[in-house]
Amino acid sequence: MKAAVIGCGRMGAFTSQSMRDTAPDCWFPLAHAEAIRAQPSLSLGALVDPSPEARSAARDLYGDVPAYADHADMLAEERPDLVTIATRTVGRARIIEDCLDAGARALHIEKPLCSSVEELARLEKRFDDPDLF
Repeated sequence: MKAAVIGCGRMGAFTSQSMRDTAPDCWFPLAHAEAIRAQPSLSLGALVDPSPEARSAARDLYGDVPAYADHADMLAEERPDLVTIATRTVGRARIIEDCLDAGARALHIEKPLCSSVEELARLEKRFDDPDLF
């Protein structure tokens, strides 16, 4: 199954050294990209972050994985089955909807899910799909 990570910060791609030093072993892998890499049935197919520095650092760590500045470009080109979203909350609802519109069938989303009751109502309707995980 092809997976993509949107948001290449601490939770998306980089577990901090202090977390590695202090958290219990059962918490690992912690970052989305490293969790995808640890699961044999998944392949890390794309990384997305608007920051050129974050994209570069993530590619340095995870190898020759396509990296995009914009999630819409990645969704159009890569068509991932699973998308993990580790972005700031503002704008996350739109990213989720774009992923669903592009055919993603599984999502892993950092909390909070969205920024408003209106966004939550829209997402709730979309999440009612029995084929979405």
